[in-house]
Amino acid sequence: CDAGAYELQTQPIPRIIVHKQTLPDGDATPFLFRLRGPVGRDFSLTDNQPHSTGLIPAGIYTLEEVLPPGWDPAIPLSALTCDDGSPLNAIDLAADEVLVCRFLNYKRGNIVVKKVTIPAVASPSFAMRLINNTTLTKTFFSLANAQQFDTGAITSVPTYKLLETVPGGWKRKNIVCDNGSPSTAIA
Repeated sequence: CDAGAYELQTQPIPRIIVHKQTLPDGDATPFLFRLRGPVGRDFSLTDNQPHSTGLIPAGIYTLEEVLPPGWDPAIPLSALTCDDGSPLNAIDLAADEVLVCRFLNYKRGNIVVKKVTIPAVASPSFAMRLINNTTLTKTFFSLANAQQFDTGAITSVPTYKLLETVPGGWKRKNIVCDNGSPSTAIA
């Protein structure tokens, strides 16, 4: 006997969810995203914001993040994949699939090196080297008392090491970073 009842089996709605994370945490900078494929979507996200494309047809999509000035990706965008392993330039969305793509970006910072001598008198120049601990790229400069060197905006992903050559008659007391980083791993 059929009373007319039926069972409804629900299926996941095919969609792509994008999660945005920034360092420093809580930054309000908007990041533009462009989704292209069977349908297109443009949207902006700020730190800790997810975005769902909503119901979209299955197919091959590309997802582009437009980086604002002063920001770097934690992973090169060409190497970034969604949770199923799809690269951003060939996201393969199946009819019953929900894909998650995560983006982490670091805000560029700068390192300011200030030279202070005791006594605070005119001094010779102290040779300095700032070394990127990842690429081993070196920046050379010299400072005398009360002078400073500013790197300008640099990538904040690696750490840096600061080395100083102390001229004769002088003794190094310490190298102190205001963010607590050791001079061999300035973050």
